Amino acid sequence: MVISTRLPLSRRPVIRGIAIAVVGLAGIVGSLYAWNAIKGGATASSRSGDVPSPLSSTVTLRLTEAQQKAIGLKTSAAEAGTDVEVLEAPGRVTPDESRYAHITSRVAGVVNSVVAQIGQDVKAGDLLATLESPEVATARFDLLTRMQDFEIARTQAEWQAGITSATLELIERLKVGDTPEAIQKRFEGRAVGANREKLLTAESQYRVTRAAMLRNKELLTTNAVSQAQYQVALAEYESALATYQSLIDRMGTETKLANTRAQQDLKQSEIAVRVARGKLRAFGIPREKESIPELPAGGGTAGESASLVRPTMSLYELRAPFDATILDRETIVPGVPIDTSHRIYLLADLATVWIEANVHESNFDMLRASRAGDVIIRSQAFPGRTFPGKVLYTGDLVDEKSRTLKLLAKADNPERLLKPGMFVNVEVRGKAGRPATIIPESALLTSGDSTFVYVRTGPETFEKRAVVPGSRDSDRASLLSGVKPGEEVVTDGAFKLKAEHARLSGGGT
Repeated sequence: MVISTRLPLSRRPVIRGIAIAVVGLAGIVGSLYAWNAIKGGATASSRSGDVPSPLSSTVTLRLTEAQQKAIGLKTSAAEAGTDVEVLEAPGRVTPDESRYAHITSRVAGVVNSVVAQIGQDVKAGDLLATLESPEVATARFDLLTRMQDFEIARTQAEWQAGITSATLELIERLKVGDTPEAIQKRFEGRAVGANREKLLTAESQYRVTRAAMLRNKELLTTNAVSQAQYQVALAEYESALATYQSLIDRMGTETKLANTRAQQDLKQSEIAVRVARGKLRAFGIPREKESIPELPAGGGTAGESASLVRPTMSLYELRAPFDATILDRETIVPGVPIDTSHRIYLLADLATVWIEANVHESNFDMLRASRAGDVIIRSQAFPGRTFPGKVLYTGDLVDEKSRTLKLLAKADNPERLLKPGMFVNVEVRGKAGRPATIIPESALLTSGDSTFVYVRTGPETFEKRAVVPGSRDSDRASLLSGVKPGEEVVTDGAFKLKAEHARLSGGGT
């Protein structure tokens, strides 16, 4: 039996309209699906169902080989490694204090010429500016005077030393009884001074009186002379002998004393020269510039070159103490008076810079292990670029307000990209620690506080996987969990996968 139910004629048009609407809606849905397939061709699913969830830690995307090629997708195999302890701290670039200087004049004076300009690279010893200073003129004149006195004292000391040596030798020869002829021959051409005359005169008088005394003594035995005559001759002899012996003793002592005085005068003159020279050194004037310095034939701008005058005793030069760049210069022109308080130039060698980082007390234990360790410096001014450095000092004084220690590192800066005053992030590399998986840093993506990567799970499937990152070094990153060694992670095209996932999940990530 066939039971047929027919609707009233009055309701048939309504049902027909509903059917037409259902068919139209199905067509619109099919069209939207086809449009999405044409636009991306990718599908997404989660392990908990077919609807992707922004909160799920694991999401799978499907891309055909052609689609992978179109977005330039590339993968790299993860490797086994170890995670290195990394201490991160905010820091600031400062000049290398051993290559940083405020150039001031050590004497008061008037500007004569200005040679170096702001931004100019200078070498050690390059002329920066010149002054005319009365203090320098006085110091140079004093040195020249002391040097002349020293030369006189040295000549006198050498002469006196020769006289002393010859006099003492002459005394010895007289004591052994050398004849005047032998003495004259022995000391011919040697400096003895007035001592020769005094000694030889006294010695001759002694010889004459002695011969007369001996002659009168012999004649007295034959009564050829009276006793009175003999006594006179004896008295003359004894007087001449006393005079001769006294002169020998006195002459030796006086000659040694004169030599000592001459040597002391020489030493005092030498000390006076050193004091005068030390005053010039205190002014920063080297020995080769003690007299009148020679200015270069040219240098500086046309106006400054024209202001260079002939060297004078009062000329004072300011020169670069080391290879550096002029960072600042006071407004000075020829004719302006300056004193020792003026900071005329600011120089720094920026080929190397120091990094000062503030480390919180919660990381003091890691700081202790990082002494003489390596550091990685990053700056927002140069995204993706790192600058290597070395720890110089890990600090010993805790700041009472911030409760931090100051870490000091040194970094090479050949391109001079790191500028003094720039804020940076400092990563101190410690000792190797936990096992980890090493991947290219370009594979890491972030969304809010979470970090994830895309892992290839099949020829056309890619899984979004949450990871726990460890340390980063240059273009490599370590993962503590989330990826196993040997798995392939997306390195190029990961951002496009992230965008596709966001589109398929309705704007989520």
